[in-house]
Amino acid sequence: MDNVKNDNFIVNIGRAFKSLKWYEIAMCIIMLGISIYYAILPQEGTPQWLAIINFVSGLCGIICVFFCAKANRMNFPFAVVNTTVFMIYLAYFGIWATFWLEAIVYFPALSFWAGNTWMKFADQFGWNVGIMKWLDSAIFAIGVVAVVLEMLRYTEQYVWWLVTDVIAVAQYALKKDPVYTTKKTIYLIEAIVGIKNWGNLAKKNKENE
Repeated sequence: MDNVKNDNFIVNIGRAFKSLKWYEIAMCIIMLGISIYYAILPQEGTPQWLAIINFVSGLCGIICVFFCAKANRMNFPFAVVNTTVFMIYLAYFGIWATFWLEAIVYFPALSFWAGNTWMKFADQFGWNVGIMKWLDSAIFAIGVVAVVLEMLRYTEQYVWWLVTDVIAVAQYALKKDPVYTTKKTIYLIEAIVGIKNWGNLAKKNKENE
């Protein structure tokens, strides 16, 4: 019985990867290349172990948003891994508002709750501290709304994610972190794709009513 469940999980992951578009695969390759480069040659002030954490977070994070944009429930295993390692990164650099968003709102409270809901369906470190704190707080406030909407599978979640991603790109560009700037840029692109995909899904559901 356990083997059957494992096989089904592996098959579902495989199907989810096969559903990726060519441009999503291209973004995965770009993220992979940048993550590997900075994992081997980390930036000054970034320890080797944290560079490896960035590598894992970068890949799992974009795979998660790709699957979520397709309303695919296989996004949640990658979301849990991404959130866990991302919290280590945030704590190390003292990005506390976003850390608590991830730690309290997103993981574990909403990750597992949302995961159960989705399974019912088929498918300060040299920074400009003042600006960073404002950006961080904005991401927290808007992110709470976005997480709740995602948990409830509302299409409008992507409008809120779009705003948080724009702010996040600016945040990590100011920090001059190439891995997370790339990651958040891909999130931004995929938020736009998600708005389109979830809009089409909503139309199909209305037609089938």
